[in-house]
Amino acid sequence: MIHLASQFATPFHRRLATDQWLQKLRSFLEDTLVSHQEYQTADAIGSVRAAFNEDRFTGPLSLVKYDFVVELEVARLGTTLCKDQYNASLRYSPDSDTFAFKIETISTVETRAAERKKFAKVDKLVHTIESGGSRDVVDRFACPWCGGKVDVNFHPSGTVFAVYCETDGMHFSKHVEISTPPSWWRDKVSENWLDGGCC
Repeated sequence: MIHLASQFATPFHRRLATDQWLQKLRSFLEDTLVSHQEYQTADAIGSVRAAFNEDRFTGPLSLVKYDFVVELEVARLGTTLCKDQYNASLRYSPDSDTFAFKIETISTVETRAAERKKFAKVDKLVHTIESGGSRDVVDRFACPWCGGKVDVNFHPSGTVFAVYCETDGMHFSKHVEISTPPSWWRDKVSENWLDGGCC
């Protein structure tokens, strides 16, 4: 069961969010939680609000008045001390009376632990570079998120380097100041840096 508080500020959204509409949304979210094997239960408490919660976004030609944000704390089996999280941006279609996702974020105790391990691998790579590790070790490093190639670029001064996933910089991208670059740093100089050491 999902307990969902509506946090609507506009008359348009308050009129839309009838008991029937909210029940349909709760059912949609419960089905969604059940479909995600990462969650132990479909019991949650949270809120729904308009993505654009002002009157000026609710006009007859508005493209965003049916966009909503849901934030849930999802119960775990056997404990009340920690919760999983579920966040989503979704769109309601009044013509079909249905909801569809734009973006979902699944965050459980397990997924957060897995993320920490991935970032620890990136930190280990950074330490390898900072301690003058061989370029072969760096070249063999694979992105912990996708297994893709990772690249390292140095500022022409040799005082800053960037390390990132070549496949998708959203997986990770890190800029690090360094006092003593590794011996191979000049082979990895990039001219794409902005003034101040940021690329």
